[in-house]
Amino acid sequence: MLNYDEPEKLNCETDVIKAGKYYSTILTDFMSDIPAISHIFNQLLHHPDLDPDGYCLEIYINDTDVQLLVKLI
Repeated sequence: MLNYDEPEKLNCETDVIKAGKYYSTILTDFMSDIPAISHIFNQLLHHPDLDPDGYCLEIYINDTDVQLLVKLI
């Protein structure tokens, strides 16, 4: 369940994810191959429409799967 006051309780910074198009993939069972996250981001960063002011984003879907995204122009 999403808890909107959790960052404040944990003394964490927050940011807003920019709206727009993203190029992404889902890595299943990421704990079995954590270095795969870096390798996948290296592939995603070669997209021809990559936003030069964008960022890499990880969304942890559950305990085993993560969605990896890069912002497009």
